[in-house]
Amino acid sequence: MPEDIYGEYVHEIREGQRKNSCDDRDDAVGLQSTASATTDSTTLARDRDDESDTPTPAVQNINSVIIGASNCRRLDIPNDSKVVNDSISGATFNNIEANITTAKMSLGENDVDKIIISLGTNDITKHRTDGDSVTINIMHALDKVKDPFPGKQIGLCSVIPRKGKSPSIQAINATAVTVNSFMAKLCVLDKSRTLSYIDTVNAFIRKGVPICGQYDSSEASGMHISVDGAHKLWSIMEDFIMAPHTTVNPWSTPKTSRKRVLSSETPPGRQTSK
Repeated sequence: MPEDIYGEYVHEIREGQRKNSCDDRDDAVGLQSTASATTDSTTLARDRDDESDTPTPAVQNINSVIIGASNCRRLDIPNDSKVVNDSISGATFNNIEANITTAKMSLGENDVDKIIISLGTNDITKHRTDGDSVTINIMHALDKVKDPFPGKQIGLCSVIPRKGKSPSIQAINATAVTVNSFMAKLCVLDKSRTLSYIDTVNAFIRKGVPICGQYDSSEASGMHISVDGAHKLWSIMEDFIMAPHTTVNPWSTPKTSRKRVLSSETPPGRQTSK
């Protein structure tokens, strides 16, 4: 994969390539299920990463926009999904203006109902153990999104953990836990009732360990997801997009699916009667 897509983090990623390996406890069946598609899947992922970061041409009847970084560029979104993916490789909360600009160009005259923000990996890679700087950037980023999209439902995705055992990656993942906790609380306490927390972490870990099959095996940085991982991520985002305005009550677990969306619709500690 060309180094220019990693930007200023190329040296840190190379460190991960030297040190990272799959945990022995990862599900061997999951790894086997992705092995047969390794060549095609990694090629597709590379192709999406190598695409220029130009806005999607304006189309009609759009109802949602995805603002993300390189992992979101790997999403295989159906053409008829009415979703614009304006993700940019290397994007951060701190430079979210670039995503907003491309989103506005893609939308043209279209209005949207929902905006998904899936950022934070690059912010944490830069700040490492300084979670406070990341949370400040999140607050500023939300203000910047709300300005051109007032009153719209915003889904704030958790930061997917990195795969690896090195001290550097473990420190980054510890910061991700702190940042994710902050985002979850922020959404629950949001007085505007427009923020929802989208839990993506549980799809990528099992018993606290990253699932190797969900990560790109062609590069060992532990940062990028595989095609299987991209399918899982899109499935979670689609749940949010398809949900009604009143999002899933986080304290009432549906029998058919894992709790994925936290919102300010229900105060902490209160459960919906069954």
